[in-house]
Amino acid sequence: MNVRSIFGFLPPRLSYSQSELPIMDVSVPKLAILLVKKTPEETSIPHLTPGETIKTGQKIYSETGKLLVHSSVTGTVNEIYNLSCINEDFTAISINTSDDDAWDESCLSIEDYSNREPAALVSILREAGFTIDIKKGEKPDAIILNCLESDLLVSIVRNALVDYRENIRKGLRLLKKISGCDTVIIAVPGELRDYAEEIAVERGETIAAVEPVKPVYPSGMKEIISRSLSRKAIRRPLVVTPEYCNSIITFLEKGSPAIHKFITLIDGNNVRTNMRVRIGTPVSHILREGNVKIGEHDKLVLGGTMRGASAYHAEFPITADIDAVMVQDKDAVVTLGNDTCVNCGKCISVCPNKLQAHLLSRYSEFSLFDKCKNFDIDDCIECGMCAYVCMSRRALVHYIVFAKKELAKKEREEHAVQ
Repeated sequence: MNVRSIFGFLPPRLSYSQSELPIMDVSVPKLAILLVKKTPEETSIPHLTPGETIKTGQKIYSETGKLLVHSSVTGTVNEIYNLSCINEDFTAISINTSDDDAWDESCLSIEDYSNREPAALVSILREAGFTIDIKKGEKPDAIILNCLESDLLVSIVRNALVDYRENIRKGLRLLKKISGCDTVIIAVPGELRDYAEEIAVERGETIAAVEPVKPVYPSGMKEIISRSLSRKAIRRPLVVTPEYCNSIITFLEKGSPAIHKFITLIDGNNVRTNMRVRIGTPVSHILREGNVKIGEHDKLVLGGTMRGASAYHAEFPITADIDAVMVQDKDAVVTLGNDTCVNCGKCISVCPNKLQAHLLSRYSEFSLFDKCKNFDIDDCIECGMCAYVCMSRRALVHYIVFAKKELAKKEREEHAVQ
């Protein structure tokens, strides 16, 4: 439930969804699309040619021999092309899928991985494309399994806790070993506590502490989840999700990251359906199977209501970090304006890090990006709370993201000159 203060004195209370939704298994699409994120340092061109056969789990390398992505389907490479979005550029690999799902023979488990040295395991996972947020010589204060949703209206954590219970438990044990941290906390909303308790205890041994947290947005975001816990001494948490734990164990035991993704499909009336889909499935295929239509002037959003990104065509594929597909009815779409800031201060009062979003946005608006550094722009977690309460409907988050990208671009150019 989303609650606003009547007189405007209190911040809005935005509650995460904890609904139990039925799962729909989405069929493999006729055309799947794998995305490779482009970086300034590398073109990320796959070493593939149209017409080449590819199998599920197959490693796709760049022309320089770097692992780019694992295939989530079996089929024939159709096309390799550039795909640009508002914030990122990708190399897209479209694949005409086959009715026969054949796993690549090179997908082999990592033998006796539980007995490998921590440094060797970290190296293996990083080479496979996993982000391991462990710095050499800096042991985390705690490993936090974040069981709050990534955004409002998303409702997939319950499904992950049920389907991946054993792999989550194995993942937490593995992270304890490679991080050297013995403190494991499962941060969970009250309604999901029983699922967390089943993971935390194995054969009478407690491997994690279960701590209920209030399911109020944005407390479940990775950057601030530790503040929602009663243990306030956590300064360097290692925060992971249930799906992440499942992915690393699936890779170690099968030789390929997980090829499926849980998502929540939200139609124009906010009716929701949870789905299990192949990574690489175009949004258009999901909408067809979910019987959801996009009307003229409706808005297609990848993600939830606060942090989701607009999509300008329905052929964009599902990736490992997309938790929801939402169609907003044209009458529910909020149009952001460019009116003058009235200095009400509401954006500061709701910001989890107490940043001055009004100043950051104005400096960005007038290309004064260096001034943004003086107001801790890097501490912005882009939760969207400032824009939610803005009386002038200013595009605060958009301005801040724009400034961040311009500052990063400037830093890369200065580094290249040196």
